Amino acid sequence: MIQEYYKSEQMIEIEAHARSLDCFHLIRRVSMAANIVDGHLIIGNRHFCPLMGNQIDLLGLDSHKHDIRFDQGFVDQWGIYMSRQEAWEVAKAQGQIKEVFEEGVLYSECYL
Repeated sequence: MIQEYYKSEQMIEIEAHARSLDCFHLIRRVSMAANIVDGHLIIGNRHFCPLMGNQIDLLGLDSHKHDIRFDQGFVDQWGIYMSRQEAWEVAKAQGQIKEVFEEGVLYSECYL
């Protein structure tokens, strides 16, 4: 189960609007790698890239602690978080997969 993370009221509205579009599943694309670290959505080009590391540092989080909770996934063009499995389905539908490490699970090195 994906852990909950903070969403502003504006983000909640954007997500609701995007999901209400008739073409939501037709135009949805994997946009960036994402981690949820202790309830914060962290995004970057790749999982634990320097950009993500900088965000984690700015929030004062320590991703190396054994008790820290984090999930790895992706966000779409609206910033909606997806698990690695959901992102695989979206990337596959959009022809974004360029390499397969594990069928049904998307890795940041594997999509366009």
